[in-house]
Amino acid sequence: MTEKQVLIYEYDGSYDGLMTVIFDCFREKTVPCEIRVSGEGEESFYEIRPVVTDPYRAGRVETGIRTKLGPAAEDMVRRGFLYGEGGKETAILRFLKKAFSIGPRAVSMIADREINPLFRMVRAVNNEERMMMQFIRFSDVGGALVAKITPKHEVLPLLTGHFCSRYRNENFLIYDQAHGQAFAYAGGRSALFEADSLTLPPEADQGDAFYRELWKSYYRHVAIAERFNPSCRMSHMPKRFWADMPEVAEELLHGFVPPEEAFGTAKKDGGYSLKALPERQRRGLPPVSEEAISLGGVPPEPPFSAGAAEKTE
Repeated sequence: MTEKQVLIYEYDGSYDGLMTVIFDCFREKTVPCEIRVSGEGEESFYEIRPVVTDPYRAGRVETGIRTKLGPAAEDMVRRGFLYGEGGKETAILRFLKKAFSIGPRAVSMIADREINPLFRMVRAVNNEERMMMQFIRFSDVGGALVAKITPKHEVLPLLTGHFCSRYRNENFLIYDQAHGQAFAYAGGRSALFEADSLTLPPEADQGDAFYRELWKSYYRHVAIAERFNPSCRMSHMPKRFWADMPEVAEELLHGFVPPEEAFGTAKKDGGYSLKALPERQRRGLPPVSEEAISLGGVPPEPPFSAGAAEKTE
């Protein structure tokens, strides 16, 4: 291939479309200054060459990657294509240009200047996939589980196998608000499809309110107040995920919640007591006696309501 040229390729945004562009780059021995999705770039004085997706040309590139570079390189290219912050097309082209010249060992040459950009993108996608497995929160909507996510990268296709295996006896739907995709699973059958929006019935939030409050209460009770560290929490649970997580979503609206409010009133020895948790008043739990406070304990929450206890007796 020649040096970078004043040429811009445009394609339809699909994986096959990008493979068609790469086929043309190798065939014509061109290195465009930019590869972009049609209609997304700015006006330019450079030559803009639109490329129509061709399954045959795309298939030849995919076959070449699979047979000459191996499954690791194919997985690297496919995961790199899911990167959501721009520049992935050029990074994939640079990687393939280098890889076809040196062979399968290219996937391990992560310090190479032609390979490192794609490696960094794949690492970002892998990290987001791992975090989304932990931070997805489902709601019960009419007997089905529904979750909304807003990932930075297009990781929904990577999550399908994990949740189909974990919830094989459930009916669930995961909606990616950022990329307009949805995945549905029911009765052992699944589908990944485009979805511009997701509208739930008005009673959906009301029916799930009890479980949301239960989960938020558990989240606060299980925490260790003496180890409350907001900076550490944000490093392990980035703030961009909080809007879809009921246990921390309120902090996005009301700001940082100090330990005194999250865990109760401060004790003289520097720790925090759970005796003043708002849930105790809101849920009508028995007050903490002075004897229990002196012993450092909190009466356990009853497994059923007071009314149910009277009927049992």
